[in-house]
Amino acid sequence: MSASANWYNENVPDELKDLVRPHIDSFDYFLNEGVKTIVEDLPPLEFNHPETDTTVTFWIENVSISKPMKENAANVSETRLFPTECREAGKTYAGKITGTVCSQIGDGEVERHERRMGEIPIMVGSSHCHLRNLNRKGLIRRGEEASEIGGYFVSNGIERVVRLLILPKRHYCQAVRRTANTKRGPSYSQLAAFMRCTRRDQSSITVRLHYLTDGRANLAFSLRKREYFIPAALLLKAFVESSDKEIFERVVGSAGDGKPPTAGEAFASERAQLMLGDTTCRGLHTRMQCLAYLGAHFRDVLDSPSYKTDVAVGEQLLREYIFVHLDKARDKFNALIHMLRKLYSLAAGEACEDNPDSLMHQDILLPGHLMCLAFRERLLDDLLACRENPPSLPEDDLLACREKPPFPTPRTTSSPAGRAPLPYPGATLLRLPGNPLPYPGGRPPRLPHSTNPRASRLLRRIKETLKMNIRMDNKFDITDPAMVKKTMDRVKMEDIMDKLKYTLNTGNLISSSGLDLNQVSGFTIVADKLNFVRYISHFRSVHRGAFFTTLRTTTVRKLLPESW
Repeated sequence: MSASANWYNENVPDELKDLVRPHIDSFDYFLNEGVKTIVEDLPPLEFNHPETDTTVTFWIENVSISKPMKENAANVSETRLFPTECREAGKTYAGKITGTVCSQIGDGEVERHERRMGEIPIMVGSSHCHLRNLNRKGLIRRGEEASEIGGYFVSNGIERVVRLLILPKRHYCQAVRRTANTKRGPSYSQLAAFMRCTRRDQSSITVRLHYLTDGRANLAFSLRKREYFIPAALLLKAFVESSDKEIFERVVGSAGDGKPPTAGEAFASERAQLMLGDTTCRGLHTRMQCLAYLGAHFRDVLDSPSYKTDVAVGEQLLREYIFVHLDKARDKFNALIHMLRKLYSLAAGEACEDNPDSLMHQDILLPGHLMCLAFRERLLDDLLACRENPPSLPEDDLLACREKPPFPTPRTTSSPAGRAPLPYPGATLLRLPGNPLPYPGGRPPRLPHSTNPRASRLLRRIKETLKMNIRMDNKFDITDPAMVKKTMDRVKMEDIMDKLKYTLNTGNLISSSGLDLNQVSGFTIVADKLNFVRYISHFRSVHRGAFFTTLRTTTVRKLLPESW
């Protein structure tokens, strides 16, 4: 009897907890360190007022995630929410997110607004779960099994597990030979070297160095699901102030030290000369010229404000998208030199291509790291929504704006007898059945609905023009703090965070950037309990990913020695 009582008061054995420890530890990292790091490293959003050229800046501070609590629990003694209650009610075991959205107009005072940012699912057994540190007796009292180990999410009453996916090893240059690389352009070969660079908040950007058939090399990276290519020599000169001689010696290696060059060094020297000649043809010789060249071409892509110079935009590009795991420009310069030498060694036949199936070339995407990626993008969406949702005007102001012609009225033209003068030349093009022109009573008529496709397109253009004139009216001043607060009040941050819950519910990823992942589905599965061995296999198995099922390859996957 005493042995049974002791078992009843014991904790769940560590041997069982170790089965799901990678899941729980990674989610604890997201809650305790990841959220703080994401907020600290999140770049502020800046844009200019179109008339006054005043800079308005938005950023986020003090984001916190609470433990799951019951709603409207004022008259209930127990306010904590437990996973069993969510399973029975078909709800999501989630905690509320709160944060501070800050805005600053020019150099004025910083306005801080406390906001509710929706809810985020909480992993069972994590540091924010109420089952943490409960013994068997406490677990049974809360409706759980005596051997409950957690490691899953309760979404709409269903237990779902985030799958462990294989990723390329971070911060490691791999040289590969792929036929798909030839589709990048007419001069691109099968050879390329790539490196997955990871920030402190676990978000990553993969840079790829492509070998061209004429000997040059272009660096590629993705931004908002679009791929951009930059000549490697241009980046080398943009990182640090360096001469062509220094770059040539670093790329070639030991050539020029008095010893006869090897075949690989002779091969690299010819390619280095062609690569450096590319920047000379563009008239780029100094670091400032290269930065200004990059900034001029990427200003619209980065949505940079007008007060920033081309050099500042170029520095922003290198800082936020090229070798993001390195802070110093000299380190980025050395990393690109290393990739160039490895790529030229592969092209010269002195090095073999890396095997992506080898364990030494692989990392694992953990649930907490996936949450970091998705949560960071959701916060960026919050900031973008503040810029793209200007406040609507009151009804009186809206009618006042509609009384004005929706188009400029430079002069009055003649009109048929019995009608008032037309407000602008060509106004008869806007004639609609039953609506004489111009506006009777000084107010434009209500635009009717038309089933004619051409008329429908015309109506949409008129409405968009009216909407544009209303937004550009002097009554809407983004430099007014009251208007800024009204703008943020219109942003439904709860709806933005619902995308993260959708990913856990369905396993499908909704992302504007792709999060540097090769797939958009299959991230979560239902943790079925046909038997205990099958149940724990969901937490221990590692998946290659849905991307590899679409590859048409006949290469044999070998069991390498290190896999033993």
